[in-house]
Amino acid sequence: MELPYFSIYDSNNIQQHILNVPVIQKIHNGVTIPFTSFKPLESTVQIDNNNSSQGNNEYYGDLVEYNKKTLNETRLEEVFYRFNTLNRETPSTLSYINEKTTKTSGQATTTIDLGPRHEGYYYRAHYQTVIRRFSNYVEQGDEFTVDIPSYAINLGDGRIIWRDMLDIGQNDSDEIAIDYPFLNGSHYLYNNYMFKVKRQDPFGIWKLLWTKFPSDYLGNRITDKYNTTPTEDVC
Repeated sequence: MELPYFSIYDSNNIQQHILNVPVIQKIHNGVTIPFTSFKPLESTVQIDNNNSSQGNNEYYGDLVEYNKKTLNETRLEEVFYRFNTLNRETPSTLSYINEKTTKTSGQATTTIDLGPRHEGYYYRAHYQTVIRRFSNYVEQGDEFTVDIPSYAINLGDGRIIWRDMLDIGQNDSDEIAIDYPFLNGSHYLYNNYMFKVKRQDPFGIWKLLWTKFPSDYLGNRITDKYNTTPTEDVC
């Protein structure tokens, strides 16, 4: 498990675990070749280890920042999963009889080095399914206020704040209200998700690309091209 595009560094070492959040292109099966691989996120960062007796970690799918005063959660980065195939990871060779050599100087065997190939693939495994939405308005009370929801935040200065949970079909902003199909006394979730599998290093930027014959395919990066039209030629 890892992040797809960037690493987060904390120069003050206030939150040491942040140093262990890797960039996806720096995780590979070569250990130290072509460079030292980062450790996967789950091997160094414990997320909500809420059951010390069993030591289970619950992953919610994204790296987020939660502001307990505004009660807003901001997604900093999505978490992706990386994988590779055994045939690519394991050093292997392919031997075959060279037809040209056979016709001229007798039968000869040619051997091709096939790996190991450190470039893997990654995909987003977790998608958020919105069951209910919270109100845009922050409610405030104190220890004497009745009917405070269990998820309310105590600011420690006598104030307790929370956002009310809206019913399905209700909204208090310009957002479209949640409207799942209702049948037999229940709402049924209906969403389409696409699991896109991407290469780690299709352009050879991170040196994970296998360049020997037969090489991995090198992609062509899309560049911005602009055609400037003089004002007098505008249609």
